[in-house]
Amino acid sequence: MNSRSIESLVPVIESLSPEAKKMLASCLKANAIEKTPAICGANIVSDSIEII
Repeated sequence: MNSRSIESLVPVIESLSPEAKKMLASCLKANAIEKTPAICGANIVSDSIEII
């Protein structure tokens, strides 16, 4: 996913209700790709989504 796609998702995620954010975090955590050395991946390490 490129940075432009991610940037376009930020306002959408920020506008979600707390319940919707919890549900999204749960779905992302359930479908996370385990991060391994030398392979691109992702880990969801908390039960909440933090937008920096």
